[in-house]
Amino acid sequence: MKIYYSPSNNAFYSDGISYPALPDDLIEISEARWQDALTKQAEGKVISPGPDGLPVLLDQVVDYTAENIATAQSEYDHATSVINALNEQIQDEDYDGTTEEAVKAELTAWSNYRKELRAYIKAGDGSQMLPSSQSSSGYQ
Repeated sequence: MKIYYSPSNNAFYSDGISYPALPDDLIEISEARWQDALTKQAEGKVISPGPDGLPVLLDQVVDYTAENIATAQSEYDHATSVINALNEQIQDEDYDGTTEEAVKAELTAWSNYRKELRAYIKAGDGSQMLPSSQSSSGYQ
């Protein structure tokens, strides 16, 4: 069996199958190269035509843009909840197990984090790294 690759269609063709039409740019490749390409594709690689027209395997590019924007919004909402709780603690003067200074410092840190998240969301560029998380504090 002979295997062919078409760079224009990024597709493989076998001489054992009848096709209505074949592209003009078919390049014969070894069965081993074809099997390797299919195996690596199953492992997450992407088959693409190389500069010489032969199939090459590339790492799959994962786009986290939408996921990062959603994460930023979720973190923003969480930061808002924490800030509200800290403000209530200050208003109630409830410093059991902590100090007013510690609560105010935490409020400042969470407020700064929320400002960074707001700027990130407003920019709308989820390809950038998310601001550093504030989760290491006492509020989760």
